[in-house]
Amino acid sequence: MLGNYGKFRKETTYRLNDLVKAFGATFIDERARTPLQACASPVNGDIKYYGGTTIKLDDPSKWQILVKDADGKPVLAKRTVAKGQILVGSRGLAGQNPDSATRSTPLGGHPC
Repeated sequence: MLGNYGKFRKETTYRLNDLVKAFGATFIDERARTPLQACASPVNGDIKYYGGTTIKLDDPSKWQILVKDADGKPVLAKRTVAKGQILVGSRGLAGQNPDSATRSTPLGGHPC
């Protein structure tokens, strides 16, 4: 799930949080600071980032942080849920083109 905290019209909450909170994550109203740092495989190298917000993890021990911002706050993280995985991150990682393509290939791995 990709998102950037924001409220629309007269809403009082960010609606995507209703979904991600069930998994222990929250999109928060705090801008991510660049440069971003790859923390774990499959992400490494230059990370193209088009702006956005960070995420809060209720129990970070359940999550693998894949990308963090310059202040060490999570921007992309994944965790196992039942027999699958959930990936939560800033929409700015998906690119700015209409098809969400980016010009980088973030594969490999770097520990934080």
